[in-house]
Amino acid sequence: MSLMPTYTHSDLLTHALIGYERRKTEVNDAIVQIRAMLDGAVPSKAAPSQPAHRVASKGRTMSPAARKRMALLMKQRWAKAKRSGKKSLA
Repeated sequence: MSLMPTYTHSDLLTHALIGYERRKTEVNDAIVQIRAMLDGAVPSKAAPSQPAHRVASKGRTMSPAARKRMALLMKQRWAKAKRSGKKSLA
């Protein structure tokens, strides 16, 4: 029994991408401050710059095999519920 969580290749890449995007924002903030100093302006520590467009997170994705398993399980649950004759509260 392993106490360490197991990560898939896509999980690792997703986490790496998040880390690099955070670094990219920090580097862009530093560039803005340096450019302001070169222009003779005093850099401010107000709000960090935000990217012009934010990439929406795709969230978790499932493989076609996992979707198929879930669909099969849902069909089995619905069939069992129909056989028992119980009505749902929804």
